[in-house]
Amino acid sequence: MQPDYNNFLTGVITPPTTMGTDLSATGSTQRTGPHAHGGCIAPDLSAIVEQSEDAIVSSSLDGTILSWNRGAVKVYGYTPEEVLGQSVAMLFPPDRLDELEQLLGELRQGRAVVQPHSERIRKDGLLIQVSVSLSPLKDNSGQLIGVSAICRDISGLVRTTLEIETINAELHRLSGQLLRLQDEERRRIARELHDGPVQEIAALQLTLDSLCGLQELRASTEAVRLLHRSAKLASECSRGLRTLSYLLHPPMLDELGLATALQMFVDGFVQRTGIQVRLQLPDGLGRLGPDVELALFRIAQESLANAYRHSESKEVEIRAHLEPERLVMEVEDRGKGMKIPDPSDMEGVRLGVGIPGMQERARQLGGEFEIQSERGRTTVRVRLPLCR
Repeated sequence: MQPDYNNFLTGVITPPTTMGTDLSATGSTQRTGPHAHGGCIAPDLSAIVEQSEDAIVSSSLDGTILSWNRGAVKVYGYTPEEVLGQSVAMLFPPDRLDELEQLLGELRQGRAVVQPHSERIRKDGLLIQVSVSLSPLKDNSGQLIGVSAICRDISGLVRTTLEIETINAELHRLSGQLLRLQDEERRRIARELHDGPVQEIAALQLTLDSLCGLQELRASTEAVRLLHRSAKLASECSRGLRTLSYLLHPPMLDELGLATALQMFVDGFVQRTGIQVRLQLPDGLGRLGPDVELALFRIAQESLANAYRHSESKEVEIRAHLEPERLVMEVEDRGKGMKIPDPSDMEGVRLGVGIPGMQERARQLGGEFEIQSERGRTTVRVRLPLCR
């Protein structure tokens, strides 16, 4: 936080009546006026002002520079001799001179101004990013006599912020690319499972069934038993591969849309886990954009998987409703709940890949994702803009 030196200056600057430059008895802060030694900055405070790393500058109400500390030399590159008596306009880029007039207008009304982020120009022509605090200065009678400005060079901070934003944007781009590649790979593996091993095992089942019917083998009870057992194992293997293929990428999602794909997935989930799932979707939902449908399906799929693994819930509800320009989906279980970490205190917190994956899917589509949890209830909520 930028320190506030304005109290040090308020009330101790004497209104200038004639121009001149002098050096204070303590420190090298320079100022103008007939009371240069005793008025502009009180001697017991000048050392504090002088040693500040921030630029501390005072000026008259018309913008004439009256004092200039060492911090100002460091920030702007000008020596006191080069600026005292000059207009503060020399510190403003040409395209910000209107801003200077607005600032002086506010200060003449007795109002302080804080600029968290602005721009100034150095002696060498370099544009710098600054944070500025400006206060009107009054004499002992309360009359406005000038302006104090405290300026901090935040160019490094701004550069770092921009670099972080660039890195974050690149991370989001890579995360989105990773999700797309993951979905494409899931689709490819699902197709290869369906077209390869699933079909081959189906052929094996037919062969085993044919062997079980051969007259020559009926005399051997053990051979028939082993054939029936092999046929049963082949059937179970085929069913498992079909389920895996569907979980990797449900073909119904591409062919018939979210409502049908979710209903089929929920039916299979109930059969596999015994957890009762209630699915409530808007009537006449229709087709959504393929990216939206895929994101909603994956979030529902991951939420049900989390409920099965962690919640100990015996029932789950999936509900969705339409709002203007967006769809809201909630997956709610009635289990033991989960601890939701504070986003500002994520160090050392492990959420696994499921929750960050759901968050990223929502973010990639310009949506919102949140989890609310308490003992006996956990709700995953996602809001996505519609793209039909």
